[in-house]
Amino acid sequence: MDNIKELICSVIAEKTVLKEQVYELDETANLFLTGLDSFQLMNVIVELERRLEITFKDEELIVIRFQNLKEIYESICEVLVRYGYGKTEVNA
Repeated sequence: MDNIKELICSVIAEKTVLKEQVYELDETANLFLTGLDSFQLMNVIVELERRLEITFKDEELIVIRFQNLKEIYESICEVLVRYGYGKTEVNA
């Protein structure tokens, strides 16, 4: 879902040192190599949970699942499916 990808970039731009640079990154670029740290990542996760009205389970909060835009998107999609959104809706 493009609006989820846009939301991810928007939140990262707002909450991290990456700012607008996030929009230029390849979706598989390691965010930690571009300046993101664990504190900023937690701010991003909390804000995404708030805006999407979801909650990640503790066992889902593994750094490798949030190392790049693609992984963040896939993690959110998994949670949305758990919340009852169909795979077709999430990936539309």
